[in-house]
Amino acid sequence: YLYLNDGGVRGILLIKDGTDYLAFERNCSYQPNDACATVEMDASGLFMKDPCCNSVFTLKGQPQGGLAWRPLRKYRATSNGNEITITDEIID
Repeated sequence: YLYLNDGGVRGILLIKDGTDYLAFERNCSYQPNDACATVEMDASGLFMKDPCCNSVFTLKGQPQGGLAWRPLRKYRATSNGNEITITDEIID
């Protein structure tokens, strides 16, 4: 995984999923206006979490626990050789 600070509201979390890449908004879907509502990868690497509201998200961006009930915003990410392009097109 990789944190990208340029993009999204609070940055983007890029995850490699097999041969695909998934790009998620780091702004938590539960009370996104809270100053601390920033999603990060758990140290285990098995899920994402927002330590502010204790919401937990799967590596596909779906809420799995805590207060969030909406998935994380997912952006289109494509790879071409050594280059990864993330667009502002929201998918799913």
